[in-house]
Amino acid sequence: MIKVNASDASNGTIRCMARTTVNIEDPLLEELKAIGKEENASLSDVVSEALALGLAARKKAKKAPPAFKWVSQPLEPMVNLKDKDALANALDKDTLPR
Repeated sequence: MIKVNASDASNGTIRCMARTTVNIEDPLLEELKAIGKEENASLSDVVSEALALGLAARKKAKKAPPAFKWVSQPLEPMVNLKDKDALANALDKDTLPR
């Protein structure tokens, strides 16, 4: 978490942050305030950090490839291999009988 102190202005660096209004549900707001109190941080800092972590998690989730699932099944011939005529017919057709 980056904190900007008033002393930063004396170094010639003043940080400007955009201000906006967001509607936060009461239970979530209370939890954010509790975290701020626990960490001795402002509500603004806690919200910014939580948003940054949430956005990073979303980006990471989008990059993850879908899980590959291998499915094995017993394979059997779809035509009687001992029957020459059935085999010849199957080879002449575009698709094998099911």
